[in-house]
Amino acid sequence: MISSAHPSLLALLAVAHLALALPGIHITNPNQLLPSYDFIVIGGGTAGNVVAGRLSEDPKHTILVIEAGPLFTGKTELDEILVQPKPEKWRDPRPPPEYAWDLPSGPHEFLNGRMTNFSMAKVFGGGSALNGRIWARPSKRDLDDWAEYLNDKSWSWKNMEKYYRKAETFTPPSDEYQKKAEGQITYDKKEYGNNGPIQVTYPQHWLESTKTHLAGYKAMGFPFKREQAGGDPNGVIWFPASSDPRTFMRSHSRNYVDTRSRRNLHLLPEHAVTKILFKGKRAVGVEYVPYPYGGKPQLGKKRSIKASKEILLAAGVIKSPQLLQVSGVGPAKISRSLGIPVISNLPVGEGLQDHGRIFYGFNNTNLPFEETQTSNLTYLQLEYSKYLKTHTGRYTTTAGHLMTLLTVPMLFPKSYKSIISTYTSQQSLQSPNPRTYLHANVDPVYAKEYEKQLALTYKSLLTTKMSVLEWTGGATVSTFVKPLSRGFVYANTTSIFDSPLIQARTLAHPLDLEFQKVGLRLARRYNAQDALKPLGIIETDAFQAVQTDEQVVEYIRTNLSPGGAHGCCTVGMGSCLDSKMRVKGVRGLRVVDSSAWPIIPGAHTSQCTAYAVAEKAADLVKQDHGMK
Repeated sequence: MISSAHPSLLALLAVAHLALALPGIHITNPNQLLPSYDFIVIGGGTAGNVVAGRLSEDPKHTILVIEAGPLFTGKTELDEILVQPKPEKWRDPRPPPEYAWDLPSGPHEFLNGRMTNFSMAKVFGGGSALNGRIWARPSKRDLDDWAEYLNDKSWSWKNMEKYYRKAETFTPPSDEYQKKAEGQITYDKKEYGNNGPIQVTYPQHWLESTKTHLAGYKAMGFPFKREQAGGDPNGVIWFPASSDPRTFMRSHSRNYVDTRSRRNLHLLPEHAVTKILFKGKRAVGVEYVPYPYGGKPQLGKKRSIKASKEILLAAGVIKSPQLLQVSGVGPAKISRSLGIPVISNLPVGEGLQDHGRIFYGFNNTNLPFEETQTSNLTYLQLEYSKYLKTHTGRYTTTAGHLMTLLTVPMLFPKSYKSIISTYTSQQSLQSPNPRTYLHANVDPVYAKEYEKQLALTYKSLLTTKMSVLEWTGGATVSTFVKPLSRGFVYANTTSIFDSPLIQARTLAHPLDLEFQKVGLRLARRYNAQDALKPLGIIETDAFQAVQTDEQVVEYIRTNLSPGGAHGCCTVGMGSCLDSKMRVKGVRGLRVVDSSAWPIIPGAHTSQCTAYAVAEKAADLVKQDHGMK
């Protein structure tokens, strides 16, 4: 029975003829939309789909998801999303511009003035539809720091664990996979969920070089952790992937909106929100335009639609702050410079953090034969064909098997306390004002918040419970998982389709450079071990020439990528949002994606933390509105 408390639900009957075989109700024409919705979700990515799916569990409320990218189904979804990368894209798996925002970033002051690109998903499923599927949780310390910073224990590890579990259904590694690994894969099933929308398991295909790296990690004395999901992943871990254990195809956030019986959930792909509408200080609706797949936004076809309860923003780490700014929510100086009325003066766009990455100049000259074939298109095509027929082979493997998370005490076993104290001691003449690490025009509200964040992070880095660097598959690639530097995102026009100014400010904090320097030298020591000799690892001529401290610094500044895949924190809780993720100074508006995080977690956590935070966001919305 339809509740009389929401007459607009009656209008659902007008679209009841739409195919139930599609997720939710797939809207192909805005004329099929209801006159208004209870909730409008901006962005059908990882977080947006989680929140929309959970809110639609209450049949008395209507939810609309608006996504700029396409909603792939059938064979197109199989080819573009569920199985990646295709053979011809193996060496360059970046998504095409039709379903990714590829935005210029820089020039980067501390990376020799280089320009780079910041790529974000523009497709239903978001980053979860395009990423490498790594499923790894942060440390207990990461989330406890969030709770302390926000003065809200609901964000602690203890209280967030349930949301990680709520998102997942875990399947242990197969007997065949364990046999190939000689029984060395460890896990603790009780740490995982068993009834969530996202399937989580281990790959089916074993990479033989893993055995050599296991010996190398042991020779280095790195600690091995039985389970990465229990709050202490620091050291060597086996990580699962977001893959279906039956097919080893991608499991992603579309699963949350594959709710064929829910007529109260509408999905509008290939349309982009251009502005959030306000009545006074209350968010009441959005403007949007068609954005056809492979085409350009149709600015002359602007429409608007109202939300009676809340607008939930999940447009990504760049587009979420940009959309707020062009709507009048953000630094007043930006609004005024663009002629936009100021709705709420907040440090929106400050605090950009990301996991930078550097490729070292190592070559493996004696890899197992199969692992040398990733440039052989014939081999990849055969493996792809085998995968589609039998769901076995190389295409069941995503990013390998092993990961090493390095803490500051692991990098500086004898001097880490003195190094950190240089930046924390009140008496130290070398300890500068933290604001000197921020850009000259930083919002003073954010500058104060940054000081609090730094104090917490310094304290955590002195422990063995928080990582700063990550190695995946040996030590050829190093990811910088706990940067102390902060960047920003500023709109420079009133159009959401123009690239904003994106400055990562990677290495602005001097400790970040110190971590990178010692990380490079440690990788060299790792690859020079006798245990690694079977792989025939040699240095390229250019890398071999990098020896002095000055040369190491120059190599880092020239080769470090500022990231672009795990960005967060540009509309952070504490500075822009309260701890219930509500935008300060307005009503009816929440940010629910990784933009809302206050501090980047020190682990490879972008995916499963995005799910967990969005699960919590959905509960917060339900609590505020008395929903099921």
